[in-house]
Amino acid sequence: MDELEALIELEQRSYPEDEAASRTAFAYRLERAGDCFTVGEQDGTLQGLVCGTRARGNHLEGRSMHEHVADGETLCIHSVVIEQNVRRRGLALALLADYRVRAAAMAGVQRLALICK
Repeated sequence: MDELEALIELEQRSYPEDEAASRTAFAYRLERAGDCFTVGEQDGTLQGLVCGTRARGNHLEGRSMHEHVADGETLCIHSVVIEQNVRRRGLALALLADYRVRAAAMAGVQRLALICK
């Protein structure tokens, strides 16, 4: 939660206004699903993030965008965001690779679902 404002600002700079998570939604995800976040930093500066929540079942519904089911078997990726000035350097790929390894270690996670733009 210490990085909440920086994470929200990165999200809002990277998505169109109507697609970026609201402060409330982002705070909810971070508070309830903090283990579903990965951040990339260099020299203490936030460079990128991957965030998600967990859901039940194979077929996602609209509520999957707004809730977190702690023991859900589907890890939904809501955002993959990289600061504009460091894009196209492989950071998103590295963060997603790390995310995949972390997901495999999460009890009960059976699949990843990319549900972001």
